[in-house]
Amino acid sequence: GVPGVLRVHFCDEFLGMHGTVLDGEKDKWEAQNHVLEAYGKVAAALEEASQVRDELVRARAEGMDKDKRLLEESAYALQLREENGVLSEVIRGRSGEIADLEATAKQFEASYMAEEEEKKRLQGKLIKAYASCRELVGMVE
Repeated sequence: GVPGVLRVHFCDEFLGMHGTVLDGEKDKWEAQNHVLEAYGKVAAALEEASQVRDELVRARAEGMDKDKRLLEESAYALQLREENGVLSEVIRGRSGEIADLEATAKQFEASYMAEEEEKKRLQGKLIKAYASCRELVGMVE
């Protein structure tokens, strides 16, 4: 029976040795797996960081666009305000002209009324002269 026992003993020893080798391989494989996982995490983190950076760039661009638009709008508002100022000056000038024209029109109206009064007065005189003339003609006949 000894050779069988010896064989089992060798077998156990062989398997044990291989078991140690396999355990070592398994440890190495797990370590590699950890490294790969770590690489995966780093890659994911880099991808995320890249996306965040892209979003930041886009947000900054949008911000710059908004700033540019605000500047353009405020410049336009300023331009409108200046134009408005110019128009107000023109209107003020025109209202002066209008007031002058109105005054002139009133003067014309006053002189026209005066002329009308004078015409009536002269017509009155003419009628009286005509009446006197008729009387004189009556006397002569």
